[in-house]
Parts: sequence; structure tokens; C-alpha cells
Amino acid sequence: MPWHRVVHADGSIPKGQRQRELLLREGVPMRGDRVDIDRARA
Repeated sequence: MPWHRVVHADGSIPKGQRQRELLLREGVPMRGDRVDIDRARA
């Protein structure tokens, strides 16, 4: 699994803006500065 896909259980992004940018490029759903875990698992 690529490093940037690892996030906290609450959706917070431990590695900051670079990680957020990579997740957005992959189309990962966000809610503010966190991954929307419910939508991401669907």
C-alpha cells in the first residue's frame, strides 16, 4: 500500500499537505481537511 493512503481512523491526514494532494489526485473524498471515511469505504 502506498504511504499516502495511510490515514488515521478519524480521517485525519498525518503527513500534511503533500499527502492530501496525492489523495485528492486519486479522487479520495474529503470533508474539510480529513478523508471522508464513510464515502471512501463505499
